[in-house]
Formats: sequence, C-alpha cells, structure tokens
Amino acid sequence: MKILHFTGSTAIGGVASIVYELSKYCTSRGHNVDQLSMCNEPHLIDSSGKYEDIGVRTFISPTSNRYTYRQLKSLIKTMREYDIVHVHQFPEQLYGALASMLKSPNNIPKVITTEHSTWNNRRNYKLLKYFDRWMYSNYDKIVCISPPVYDSLVKWLDNDRLINKITTITNGIDINKYRNAINNLEDYVGCTDGNKYIVMVGRLEHPKDPITLIKAIKNLPNNVHAVFCGDGYLKTQIEASTKALNMKHRVHLLGNVTNPETILKGCDVGVLSSYWDGFGLVAAEYMTAGIPSVGTNVPGLKEVIGDQDLLFEPGDVERLTIILKQLLENDNYRNSKIENGYSQALNFTSEKMASEYLALYESILS
Repeated sequence: MKILHFTGSTAIGGVASIVYELSKYCTSRGHNVDQLSMCNEPHLIDSSGKYEDIGVRTFISPTSNRYTYRQLKSLIKTMREYDIVHVHQFPEQLYGALASMLKSPNNIPKVITTEHSTWNNRRNYKLLKYFDRWMYSNYDKIVCISPPVYDSLVKWLDNDRLINKITTITNGIDINKYRNAINNLEDYVGCTDGNKYIVMVGRLEHPKDPITLIKAIKNLPNNVHAVFCGDGYLKTQIEASTKALNMKHRVHLLGNVTNPETILKGCDVGVLSSYWDGFGLVAAEYMTAGIPSVGTNVPGLKEVIGDQDLLFEPGDVERLTIILKQLLENDNYRNSKIENGYSQALNFTSEKMASEYLALYESILS
C-alpha cells in the first residue's frame, strides 16, 4: 500500500507526533509512506532525519503561500501516485477536499482526514457550517481523535449523510520513548537544587492559555519555576508580563523543542491550561514521563487525565494554584498521582492507534 500524509508542520506539535508514529508503524509492516507539507517555514519542518530513518520521504511545498492554484495543481498530481491520502488540519483539509473532487477515473486514491480538535474558528460563523459540510463530503472517511471530537463534529455538521463517514480512533503515544527518556532539563534551564519545575508543552497562543499558568506560579514560592516548550504570538506578551512581575528568572521560554521527553523527565508537574483540546496528547506524555498531569476540565482533555482532583476550569488561577501547591508539598500524594497517571496513560498507546488506522486504510480500499 502507498500512503501519503498531507499536513502542516512535520517537526512539532501533537499532529506531527501522530503522523510520525503512524508512519513508523506502517513502514514497519511493509507499506510505503511519504509525507507532503504545505508549510516551508524552517522551524516547522523536521530536519532531524527521523522520518528518513524509518524510510519516509518528506516533500515540502514549493511556495510559502498556501492559497494558490499552484498548490492545488501540485497536490492533485502528487496524490494520484498513492492508494491512500491522509489529510491533517486546515487549510490542508480544504486542498484535500478539492483534490479529491478531481480523482482519477478509478476513484484512487481514497482520501481520508483526521479531525484533531473539538473547536475551530470556523464554528464561530453559522454560515461556515455549509462550507464544512461540502468540504467533509469529499472525503471517503473522517476520523476523530476522541469521542468528544466526534460529538462536537457531528453536532456542528448536523447532517445525516455525513455521519456514516465519521469514526473515532483515539490518539496514542510511544510509551517507551517517554518512560525511558534521559533527564536533560539542566541543559536548558541550569537547574538549581531546591527548585521545582512546572512544565507546559504547547503553543504560546490563546487556545493553550499559558498566561493562567504564569499567574499561578506567581502565587507559589520563589523556588517554583515555569518551563514552556513551544512558541507562538503570545511570547512577546509573556516576556513583558514576567518582566513587569519580576518573574523573568522563574519563567523559562525554551521555544520549539524536538525532544520534550528529556525536559519532562526533569520536571515535577505538567500542566495544560487549554480552553479547548481535542484529545490532550501531551497529558498522556506527562503521565508516561512520570509526572502528574494537571489540566482543564474540558472535553478531550479531562478524559485523558481521568482524575477529577487534577482538573480545574479554564482560567481558574486559584484552583490551579491549590492543585500545584498540594502536589509540590505532599510527596506521598504526588507519588500516588504519578502511579495512577501512568496506569491511565497505558490506555493510549501509539501501537493501538496505528493498528486501527491501518485496518481502516485496508477496509476502505477493499
């Protein structure tokens, strides 16, 4: 089987992790897998050679402008070489839908897409419901990464004809990668004895709400530091805020990191303060790395964490502060949450996820 993943970033983020794990599984079972990215921004393109190491070729868009006829023409030409084209995220989903309309006469390739979030800005506008109905109708199958994503998509589309195309395959991670990682936190922040480190892995953007974590850190003792792995448009605001609050030495902005598991290993607690989250893959990564996973009580994230004690409402600085204080001051309590978290994370393995995707590929080709 020849499989093409059509995506944005190939280097960072939850989607990139899913694409890598899925590609690794499929190539190990004798299938040919390639990756096409419409994004040619250097910091979003993997240069580590990890895809090459598993036999996956990566093709990068020839232009930085995503919205051009040249992009569409290139995609149509490329995708006809494959049996399966698997599209991730928007605007790639739009191009996948347009290209799917122009398939070869034998209806090959089969085109599927994965919906990764419970929310996007299109859903702020009711008229765009009809646009989404058209877009998704051009796919052979639509995969949701969690039951909450499925529920939100079905409710948004509100279309009986599309429901039969929608299914759910839960995200997964490489358990051993995070469980056996080596602690390299000191290489990034210069650790000091007695300090505690609270980590957040994710974009520095509004949906991830990094500001709430900074406010909570301000309420905790001076030896408690925040470590952010990720970049985004809020970086400048965070730098200004931490300087104004005299917290610059307690907030470490590491930017995009290709090996976050080595940082998690040196931290004490992981936090996700998202306003919405399709699955919360990072929460499972925290738990597998051996730290408590604290997150917001939102669909897609609360199911992964699975522990009401470690959940807080979006933007609730006071509740987050209380949770962090309890975890940092009570070793027995923290250790029990670590043990429970690891057991919970075992429900979300990359092998289970990838085997279900491969079975889906085979079923729609048969």
